[in-house]
Amino acid sequence: MKKIVSFIACIAIAFALHAEASVGYLMTVNSISDFPEEKQNGIAQQPERNAAIWFENNYVQSGKGRFVTLSEAANDDLSSLKAIWVNVDRVGYSNLSALGISEEVVAGLKQYVQNGGNLF
Repeated sequence: MKKIVSFIACIAIAFALHAEASVGYLMTVNSISDFPEEKQNGIAQQPERNAAIWFENNYVQSGKGRFVTLSEAANDDLSSLKAIWVNVDRVGYSNLSALGISEEVVAGLKQYVQNGGNLF
């Protein structure tokens, strides 16, 4: 999992270096502390929370990025964002819907990409 997060982080850096606008991070919870704690082999892990903290420290605090709410993804014009990072440590759409990623959010993100936005 750490390799995947590191790979995604490298992609995020590459986009940010060439970005004319901010990078967005789709928040599937109300705050970073709300991310669920996960257990793997009896060890507590929080990969989604850790990724959000990394994004906050490296993008939000430096003014190069911002968090995007689910409501914004479903309803707002996000064209000012060069890229949106959707970091969800789940497999399959059915697991995404449990996190609040509705058909409306998916439709909004599809429209964002069709309008030239970058999604990863």
